[in-house]
Amino acid sequence: MINNDYIRGYFDAHGRVYVAHNGRRYPQYVVEFQDRDQTQLGRVNDYLLKLGYSPSRYTFRHASKFGEAVSNKIHIGKGSEVECFAKEIGTERPEWQERFDKFLETRQPAAPGESKGKRYEGNQT
Repeated sequence: MINNDYIRGYFDAHGRVYVAHNGRRYPQYVVEFQDRDQTQLGRVNDYLLKLGYSPSRYTFRHASKFGEAVSNKIHIGKGSEVECFAKEIGTERPEWQERFDKFLETRQPAAPGESKGKRYEGNQT
């Protein structure tokens, strides 16, 4: 059964959190999963959708040591969803936890009337 603990372990093994600047005024924190196994990644994507996240999923081809390879990715880039992911699911990897902590410390409050997206409702393990 897939639950928050499973997603946390999968993220720790197949994910990362990084900062994308993309010409924006503020850096954008992104939660990313990457795996060649489309089935597993699909299960993770479905569970995230069930929790109310809006992940982007895509496949890309790239060169590898053994020829062309295909990888699959899921991105969560919406600030409110990255915040919820950090609080609800989290990570056991110290380097990712440091980035989540920095993100949460510098998180800009939403402007009046701005949608915060998914509401944080605590850990649902």
